Amino acid sequence: MVMQDDAALSKGEAAPSDCNTNGDRPASSLAVAPTTSAESESDAPSTTIRSPSALSADDNAIISPEETTSNGHPSPVKARDRTTRSVSSGSGRSVNSKIANLRAAFEKGNTTESSSQRRFASRERKDDRLHMTTELKTERELRIMYEEKCTALGEEVESLRDRLEQSKAEWKRRSREMQQEHERTMQQVQTARASVDPRAIDLQRQIRDLKQSIANSTMMESQITDSTFAQEMGVLHHELQNWIVNNFRRAKADIPQAEIDARIGQVSPAKHSETLRSIYQGFEPAAKLAFYQATAMVYVMDIFDDPLLFGLPDQQDWTNHVRQVSDSLQEVLDGFAFNRWRATTLDCIRQSNKIREPIGNAAEEIAELICVTLGALTDMDLPTEPGRVWMASLMLIIMRAIRLAHLFRIQRPQYTFCLPAASAPFDPSMMEGMFVDNEPSSERVVRCAASPSVIKIGDPYGDNAHLRNIVVKAKVICDAG
Repeated sequence: MVMQDDAALSKGEAAPSDCNTNGDRPASSLAVAPTTSAESESDAPSTTIRSPSALSADDNAIISPEETTSNGHPSPVKARDRTTRSVSSGSGRSVNSKIANLRAAFEKGNTTESSSQRRFASRERKDDRLHMTTELKTERELRIMYEEKCTALGEEVESLRDRLEQSKAEWKRRSREMQQEHERTMQQVQTARASVDPRAIDLQRQIRDLKQSIANSTMMESQITDSTFAQEMGVLHHELQNWIVNNFRRAKADIPQAEIDARIGQVSPAKHSETLRSIYQGFEPAAKLAFYQATAMVYVMDIFDDPLLFGLPDQQDWTNHVRQVSDSLQEVLDGFAFNRWRATTLDCIRQSNKIREPIGNAAEEIAELICVTLGALTDMDLPTEPGRVWMASLMLIIMRAIRLAHLFRIQRPQYTFCLPAASAPFDPSMMEGMFVDNEPSSERVVRCAASPSVIKIGDPYGDNAHLRNIVVKAKVICDAG
């Protein structure tokens, strides 16, 4: 390009003037013209250099004296140097243009990236709006469904309330009608009664009195069934058995027979001595508890054998009179009438408070005899003070036996009690063995009896004395033979 400028200068071609009307040259007249971004990317930067011959007078005016020759013309060499400097200045401006283009491209890339982020954020917001729209729609549907259900339930409640009110009104109406009907009926009855003949009223009164008299004459007070008596006798047997076991299970059973007979004669009353001796003739140490219970039952039988009420005071005159009347009436009255008198009289005496103390004294005497006799036969010291535990528990058993015996005596039918004697033949209809594994047969004999049999004579009204009923069988122990 410098060579082209020199050629132009040599030919003396004049370049168009770029100066303005004032003669000033623009600052870019010698500078490199900037290119567009497209041109900077495709081609190298191009510049336009003005030759020295094309300079105008104004251009010559700004040339320094160092750049002229001796004849006053501008030096070509000096002009070429200045042109080179202009080219160098144009190259620096091209670099600055490239930097500016790179900066613009970078900013454009950032703008694109920001646009992508904005589009992504916009997409997320769109998804969120869609999700929220779906949830709102679901909630709206559920609200509508629940509102419909509530409406249906409310209608059903209203329907039930209406039905209830109707039912109440219907029942009130029926009740009112029934009350009115009842009042009309009662008026009719009263009218009918007023019109009845007085003789009919008198006959009705007589019939009512007759019915009351028959009911009073046939009424059975304090009557107890046979099954109840059997249950009570079983309870008495088990309570006495438990008392024997608790107090004598460790007792010695090695006393000689002669010594036992002697001790029985010392502690037992004469009326019981022979019975006890016959029991201990067949004494077996393995069944000692059953023999001890049979010993206690010998004394308890005094309670059941009394023909009236056990425990009545013998020193009282009225007691003797009752016994004499009882003996006399048996010869005068028949069985049915005597049984009615006996049951009614003894029931009245049983409820008197005056016999409670004598009955308690009699019970204590029986308990003391049992303790003394069993203590002598077992070499066990059994004090009979009332505060002793075994004495207190035995007193409860004796009082139960007394109350049970009194209940038997105030019944219309008669009850007899039988305690099988030792060496008596076993009777299956009246007895039962105490041990299930050794059931006695009719060929065996009784060693001892732990409880009596109970026999009912007559019907529940005290009549028909030929009738017999075994209420309770005796519990016995038989020999091994």
